[in-house]
Amino acid sequence: MIKALFEISASSTILNPYYFFPPDRNVEIFPNEYKPKGTILVETCKMSLQNGITILFNHNRITFFNHYDKEMSRNVNLLIEPLWYFIIFKTFIDYNVYAFPQPDAETSLDVAPETERVHFNLGRVVKKEIHNKFGKGFYHETEPYVLELEKKDIEGFLTVVNYTLYLAISYYLIGCRYERYFLIEYYKSLEAIKNYFGKEKEMQNKLRPYGFSLEENYKKLTKYANDQQRPLNIGRHAPRKDARIFPVNLRRLLDEPRSKEIFEESSNVCRNMINMFIDYLEANVRK
Repeated sequence: MIKALFEISASSTILNPYYFFPPDRNVEIFPNEYKPKGTILVETCKMSLQNGITILFNHNRITFFNHYDKEMSRNVNLLIEPLWYFIIFKTFIDYNVYAFPQPDAETSLDVAPETERVHFNLGRVVKKEIHNKFGKGFYHETEPYVLELEKKDIEGFLTVVNYTLYLAISYYLIGCRYERYFLIEYYKSLEAIKNYFGKEKEMQNKLRPYGFSLEENYKKLTKYANDQQRPLNIGRHAPRKDARIFPVNLRRLLDEPRSKEIFEESSNVCRNMINMFIDYLEANVRK
């Protein structure tokens, strides 16, 4: 027996320097209707996973199912929230609780094609070069972008997810939701991973095979967060006496040059650390 557990809906992309909802997409909301217009976010499809979970992707909604029995249901319920957060992490799409599953959810599941990868229709800003009589210049324009989420990545995550990985992704997503605290929450994400290994040196040794650099992947962000000599206005500590505070413009994180640089570097470091930690956990499961 298969049972629909609950449904989530896409509202926007999370705060990030890479992707956004397609420019032609908008939503009309009426008292009894919710109608997305423009580009379809995801074509209807499903993924049936090895642990009994099935995911139905239906335009801007996701419904989680499990093959219902008492013991399996208990295990599945523990995995749904980490899985939900992982999908947001991988797709940059902010899926929130929408409602109880639709009455026809199981019928929709029956007719949805099975897939090994889901295509998300997003947009991104690209930098273009221009040449004119004044010389070389640059401008930005938007273009469609298809982001893929693969079944093997989801199943790999569900195989290794532990409390540390759940915390690391949770802190990252909190930072994306509350931009005033993005640096603090990204730091906590890295700190959770470091605490898993106990010491920086041990973390460096374990993660080095997956591309880790202490200077580039850890200390860069921790310096932004903890520096009291040249502190940022969104850092973790008050400045030392007579220290000048350097501002990050939270209203212009994606275009003011210095603010954009700090946000992009911090986002890259945090996401790379989480991905390397997943790679490490998966490699150790295979041993």
